[in-house]
Amino acid sequence: MKKMAHLVFLALFFMSCEDDEELSDLIGTWKMIDSELDLYLTVNKTQDIFSGKYDGSMSASRYINNAKNKDYALTNFNSISDIDMTYINITNQSLAFSDEVTGDRAVYSIRDYASNSLNQFDQSGLMVYSYESGFTSNFIGNNYLNYQLSNDQNEVTVNLDTLFFEAYTNEGAIIDSSSYVIIDGNLKKELSTVNANENFSMNSFFESMDYMMMPSSIEMTFKEDGTGKEIITDEEGIISSNFTWVSTDSTISIIYDDNEDNDDDYEENGGGLEFSYKIENSDLTVKQLDSFCDESISRSECEQEINYMFDLGIQSGTFIDMWTQIEVVMSKKSIASRKLNRPKLDNTYHHDKKALGAFNKWSKKLFFIK
Repeated sequence: MKKMAHLVFLALFFMSCEDDEELSDLIGTWKMIDSELDLYLTVNKTQDIFSGKYDGSMSASRYINNAKNKDYALTNFNSISDIDMTYINITNQSLAFSDEVTGDRAVYSIRDYASNSLNQFDQSGLMVYSYESGFTSNFIGNNYLNYQLSNDQNEVTVNLDTLFFEAYTNEGAIIDSSSYVIIDGNLKKELSTVNANENFSMNSFFESMDYMMMPSSIEMTFKEDGTGKEIITDEEGIISSNFTWVSTDSTISIIYDDNEDNDDDYEENGGGLEFSYKIENSDLTVKQLDSFCDESISRSECEQEINYMFDLGIQSGTFIDMWTQIEVVMSKKSIASRKLNRPKLDNTYHHDKKALGAFNKWSKKLFFIK
């Protein structure tokens, strides 16, 4: 597959060499002056999905010797139910995983078996993990669960659930009744209506999750000999990549010399990527569309992955596609006085590699640098 892609690339190269005037428009060093990132979802049936926001409030209050010691505001939840069990997670931070969070991560969990004969194994628990110390504290409830979950699983209520600290001693684990947590409150997911076959913007959803960000600088150099260099700068540092390139009157094809981040992903693209482009008023605009799932997985598998990762609640069998649209404007001019218009987003989510196979183009290179 990769060998064939290189043969096609070489054919395009020889064709492009016939038009030196076309190449001369791209040759030079271009610096980003503006960028826009949009995310879209399409389904084949009108429905309500999770907007990323919640109504209501819930707290986890810790007491030591009957004196309140600390409060955690539990602000996010998800739930899974099948024929055997209902499992609920409620946390004080985004359900996304991040390497940058600080403080304590509190996760309140409910495990509720459907069968009455298994009620003795029902249980609630609270895990508190300190990012500073690395220590974990566990609080254990009993098998009497006092909660309500709506039939559509969009609303959860917990009524004064008391959990006791589980201490570990030389004699094993013991329950410390003088240290406990009380969970109380209600959370309800806000929903957004997605019309059938509509290109529905997911920007607000991902912004609410502090999901991604554009880099502070992109610089691309195209040389006459068909080679080039790409320099991407963000808060983590600088990524520099050499490439070879060809163009038509509307597309730029790039093959990177090597890719240390993920050779398998670039193998599927023949080792590179392709942009549509235009040059107007001395500015170069490049655009790329990336589907969330690649051709290696079915629509139903992609739907399941997206629901699992983002808890959108897409109805089974209705998913068509979810994708990013990236547009970057670049100029050869000085950009000191040009204002950048980048979404202020943060890349914190831990993704399933298979589901994100199609994010192996610029979207992955720009947004999933970690």
